[in-house]
Amino acid sequence: MGGVGKTALAKHIYNIILQKYQEKRVCLITVSQELSIKKLQDEIARSICLDISDEDSEDMRAARLNRAIGNNFILILDDVWQNICLEKLGDPLSLSGCRLILTTRSLEVCCRMGCQEKVEVQKLQADEAWDLFKQKLGLDMALAPEVEEIAKSMAKVCDGLPLGIIVLAGSMRGETSIHVWRNELDKLRDPSMVQDGEEDEVFKVLKYSFDRLGKN
Repeated sequence: MGGVGKTALAKHIYNIILQKYQEKRVCLITVSQELSIKKLQDEIARSICLDISDEDSEDMRAARLNRAIGNNFILILDDVWQNICLEKLGDPLSLSGCRLILTTRSLEVCCRMGCQEKVEVQKLQADEAWDLFKQKLGLDMALAPEVEEIAKSMAKVCDGLPLGIIVLAGSMRGETSIHVWRNELDKLRDPSMVQDGEEDEVFKVLKYSFDRLGKN
């Protein structure tokens, strides 16, 4: 689901590859819902120092990518919403030592793209969520016992989703008034904050937190 940490995990893997496997070339691209093959082609070309701006044909651009990618190339596609034809991206999996890593909300997308290994990113446990909340709230900030109880309740509203916890804790950083904490918790629990049809549990927390940040 959204906000569970897929993008953070993809970036972490990207950084590890850069640091520990310097013989490999790696490209991290955010795909999102508005899929553009040419944009993806341009991003891959840029990562391997290839200029394909003079070519309009997607197929010709893909052929040039295939010749230039070479071996030991790792392509990381973040936030994939639909099946992507890898042949249009230079068919990297046909080349020796090349690998594909992708993040998606959809198990169907994983299957359609032929993923050999599928890993579901789990939500944080209660103690992990609270530790993250405290970390983002600020380690130099000691909470009064009454405020801490309210803060723990706010962290629970995030339902173990790291993105919601990070944004919410950031919006409360530096706040010491128990009355403010109590009022903000009531607002966060207000069911009217989520419209009918909202499928992301994290949306309510993000909307509340960004609205609050806009008032600070």
